[in-house]
Amino acid sequence: MNRFLRMMSLSTMAAALCVTPMVAAPQDPPKPEQPESREDRELAEKVRQAINDVQVSSPNSRIQVQVKNGIVTLMGEVASKQVSAKCEEAATRIAGAGKVVNQLQVKT
Repeated sequence: MNRFLRMMSLSTMAAALCVTPMVAAPQDPPKPEQPESREDRELAEKVRQAINDVQVSSPNSRIQVQVKNGIVTLMGEVASKQVSAKCEEAATRIAGAGKVVNQLQVKT
Protein backbone atom coordinates (compact mmCIF):
# COMPACT_ATOMS: atom_id res chain seq x y z
CA MET A 1 0.00 0.00 0.00
CA ASN A 2 2.80 2.35 0.90
CA ARG A 3 4.49 1.67 -2.42
CA PHE A 4 1.21 2.34 -4.23
CA LEU A 5 0.86 5.78 -2.54
CA ARG A 6 4.41 6.73 -3.46
CA MET A 7 3.81 5.81 -7.09
CA MET A 8 0.58 7.81 -7.14
CA SER A 9 2.39 10.74 -5.58
CA LEU A 10 5.11 10.62 -8.21
CA SER A 11 2.55 10.28 -11.00
CA THR A 12 0.59 13.25 -9.69
CA MET A 13 3.71 15.40 -9.45
CA ALA A 14 4.82 14.44 -12.96
CA ALA A 15 1.37 15.28 -14.34
CA ALA A 16 1.38 18.60 -12.50
CA LEU A 17 4.73 19.51 -14.00
CA CYS A 18 3.50 18.72 -17.50
CA VAL A 19 0.41 20.92 -17.28
CA THR A 20 1.86 23.77 -15.24
CA PRO A 21 2.58 26.71 -17.53
CA MET A 22 6.15 27.87 -17.58
CA VAL A 23 6.60 31.14 -15.76
CA ALA A 24 8.99 33.59 -17.36
CA ALA A 25 12.00 34.52 -15.32
CA PRO A 26 11.78 38.04 -13.98
CA GLN A 27 13.45 40.60 -16.22
CA ASP A 28 16.16 42.93 -15.05
CA PRO A 29 14.83 46.36 -14.14
CA PRO A 30 15.52 49.05 -16.74
CA LYS A 31 18.88 50.68 -16.35
CA PRO A 32 18.80 54.32 -15.28
CA GLU A 33 19.93 56.81 -17.89
CA GLN A 34 23.62 57.38 -17.93
CA PRO A 35 24.71 60.84 -16.84
CA GLU A 36 26.12 63.11 -19.52
CA SER A 37 29.65 62.28 -20.49
CA ARG A 38 32.40 64.85 -20.22
CA GLU A 39 32.54 64.98 -24.03
CA ASP A 40 28.80 65.70 -24.26
CA ARG A 41 29.04 68.49 -21.66
CA GLU A 42 31.98 70.07 -23.50
CA LEU A 43 30.19 69.84 -26.85
CA ALA A 44 27.06 71.43 -25.38
CA GLU A 45 29.10 74.33 -24.03
CA LYS A 46 30.83 74.86 -27.39
CA VAL A 47 27.47 74.87 -29.20
CA ARG A 48 26.01 77.37 -26.71
CA GLN A 49 29.03 79.61 -27.26
CA ALA A 50 28.72 79.32 -31.05
CA ILE A 51 25.05 80.34 -30.87
CA ASN A 52 25.96 83.33 -28.69
CA ASP A 53 28.87 84.27 -31.00
CA VAL A 54 26.61 84.65 -34.01
CA GLN A 55 24.27 86.73 -31.84
CA VAL A 56 21.20 84.83 -32.91
CA SER A 57 19.71 84.52 -29.47
CA SER A 58 17.76 87.53 -28.37
CA PRO A 59 16.57 88.28 -24.82
CA ASN A 60 13.20 86.80 -25.84
CA SER A 61 14.74 83.56 -27.11
CA ARG A 62 14.86 80.53 -24.88
CA ILE A 63 17.31 78.15 -26.52
CA GLN A 64 18.27 74.95 -24.73
CA VAL A 65 21.12 72.75 -25.92
CA GLN A 66 21.19 69.09 -24.95
CA VAL A 67 23.79 66.58 -26.07
CA LYS A 68 23.47 62.81 -25.80
CA ASN A 69 26.13 60.54 -27.33
CA GLY A 70 27.38 63.36 -29.53
CA ILE A 71 23.94 64.24 -30.94
CA VAL A 72 22.99 67.88 -30.31
CA THR A 73 19.33 68.76 -29.78
CA LEU A 74 18.23 72.38 -29.91
CA MET A 75 14.98 73.15 -28.10
CA GLY A 76 13.02 76.19 -27.08
CA GLU A 77 11.45 79.23 -28.68
CA VAL A 78 12.97 81.70 -31.13
CA ALA A 79 11.68 84.82 -32.85
CA SER A 80 11.82 83.60 -36.46
CA LYS A 81 12.66 80.80 -38.86
CA GLN A 82 15.85 82.67 -39.73
CA VAL A 83 17.00 82.60 -36.10
CA SER A 84 16.21 78.88 -35.96
CA ALA A 85 18.26 78.28 -39.11
CA LYS A 86 21.21 80.32 -37.78
CA CYS A 87 21.17 78.35 -34.51
CA GLU A 88 21.18 75.09 -36.43
CA GLU A 89 24.03 76.28 -38.69
CA ALA A 90 26.11 77.35 -35.67
CA ALA A 91 25.52 74.00 -33.94
CA THR A 92 26.32 72.06 -37.12
CA ARG A 93 29.66 73.88 -37.51
CA ILE A 94 30.64 72.60 -34.06
CA ALA A 95 28.99 69.15 -33.91
CA GLY A 96 29.20 68.11 -37.55
CA ALA A 97 26.71 67.38 -40.30
CA GLY A 98 23.89 65.04 -39.34
CA LYS A 99 24.50 65.47 -35.63
CA VAL A 100 22.04 68.29 -34.91
CA VAL A 101 18.33 67.89 -34.23
CA ASN A 102 16.54 71.23 -34.49
CA GLN A 103 13.39 71.26 -32.37
CA LEU A 104 13.25 75.02 -32.03
CA GLN A 105 9.76 76.52 -32.23
CA VAL A 106 9.04 79.91 -33.76
CA LYS A 107 7.06 82.13 -31.39
CA THR A 108 3.83 83.39 -32.83
